[in-house]
Amino acid sequence: MDFIKAAKTEDFESINWKTVKILAKNIGIFKRDDGSFYAMEISCKHQQANLLANGLPKSGSLIKCHRHGWEYDLSTGKCLTHPDGYSDLRFYDLKVENGIIFISASPLPKD
Repeated sequence: MDFIKAAKTEDFESINWKTVKILAKNIGIFKRDDGSFYAMEISCKHQQANLLANGLPKSGSLIKCHRHGWEYDLSTGKCLTHPDGYSDLRFYDLKVENGIIFISASPLPKD
């Protein structure tokens, strides 16, 4: 699997999420409370709007697209508006080496 340099761990000293572009796709990098990281696509499946354009929700993991109201759970990637499985957000493999965060070029396969 190919990995692309996406961020530095020091970028997350005062924030817990960041948006990056990987091969023209909006990817969110999130720092968990335990200090680990995960990455997932953050473009709404309806019209590709960046779900984090207005920031993270104040509490919880549910986020609503600012364009047409599609709802997603950022902890699972599930689309709550259209629970067909095709509208879910995909996760990306992520690794940290020497303070550099690398993200896979392709999303992980769905379960």
